[in-house]
Order: sequence, then C-alpha cells, then structure tokens
Amino acid sequence: MKSVIVVALIAISPCYAQDQLAAALHRAVIEEDVNHNLDAAIKGYQSVVQQYQQDRSTAATALYRLAECYRKLGKTAEAEATLRQLQTQFPEQTLLNEKSRRQTTGQQSTLEQKLEREILVQKQEIALQQFANARKQVDVGQLDISDLPTFQLEALRAQNDLLAFDAANATGAAAEGLRRQRRAVVEQAAGLIQQLIAREEKKVRIGVIGPQDFNRKKAELLEYEQQFLRK
Repeated sequence: MKSVIVVALIAISPCYAQDQLAAALHRAVIEEDVNHNLDAAIKGYQSVVQQYQQDRSTAATALYRLAECYRKLGKTAEAEATLRQLQTQFPEQTLLNEKSRRQTTGQQSTLEQKLEREILVQKQEIALQQFANARKQVDVGQLDISDLPTFQLEALRAQNDLLAFDAANATGAAAEGLRRQRRAVVEQAAGLIQQLIAREEKKVRIGVIGPQDFNRKKAELLEYEQQFLRK
C-alpha cells in the first residue's frame, strides 16, 4: 500500500509543480494587463523564469512577456537582451522564438503582416462557423452538449489570436481597446477551462476515470490555457 502511495505522489508532484508555475504566470499577467503594475509583473515573470526546470514552456512564456514589460517601460536594451535569452535558453519554443526574432530584427514586412492577418481572420471565421454548427447539432440531438465546450474554446482561441495580432500592431487608445477585448476573451476561456477541469474532477469522484487520466487531462487543459496567455 505504501508503495502505491509513493508512486501516486511521484506521478502527481510534477503536475502540481506545473500547476503552481502556471498560476504564478497567470498572476504576473494580471499585474501586467489588468493592474498595469509593470514592476510587479516583472518580478512575477522573473520568478517563473528562475523555475524553468519545472515547466520550460511556461518559463519561456514568462521570459517573452518579461521582454514585453521592458519594452513598455522604454527599456529597449533590456527587452532585446531578454528576447535573445529566450532564443538561446529555450530554442525548442519555436513559436515564441519566431515572434522574438521578428521583434529584434524587424523582418516582418507590411505584406507579410497583411497575409498573416488574413489567415487569422479566416481561422476565426471557420472556428465560429464550426461552433455555430455544433450548437445546432446539440439543439437537434445530434451532438452531446458536453462536447460543445471544445468548439467554443477553438472559437475563443481564434478570436484571441486575431486580437493579439491586431493589438501588437496598433498604438495608443486603439491598442488599449484591443487589449481590453483580448483580456475579456482570455478570462472567458480560463473560466470555461476551469469548468472542464471541475467536470473531470467529478468523473474521478464517481469512478469514471482514474487519477492518472485526470492529471493527464488537466495538464492538457492547462496547456490550452497557456496558449491564450502566450500571445
């Protein structure tokens, strides 16, 4: 019995550490985007980066957002140094590194920006249409309502991607308005993900799934949430 408990603790502890790190990242994002307290956000991101052994993806996201805080403060040298650290220390984080290279080299042309936005708009239209179709299928009994959140999250992710792109290429009041819209989308997605996690917890309590399956599903959902925060 003791050996079973030890094995369970070994399996759960990495997930717990990742959950704690994700929560720390989320708090720093709130300080940056909601409270506009860049100093507190910087301290939070730095703390997450220092714990990169627990979750490299989360730490890389924190490093990228740390550079963004420096940029907002007008600390260009610190921002560029942080982005170079991201490229060197986390080479496997290809999406973040591509974004960081664009910022440090200014390689993305106006045409590239236009094409990228067109793709994001198309993705959003497709995701919204799929969500609308799924809702119709639920209404006529062709789809279980428990499957609907998956389509809703995809629609929210597409919306978040487009808002993040537009905010990054806007300035002044327009940029702030887009960031507010994005925060609302991220908060909605986070609430939906927490509902899905609670549903998985209920399955564990009634014996439908085991703890390992729950941990795996929870990790997937938290990774999904981090995808919203990485933009």
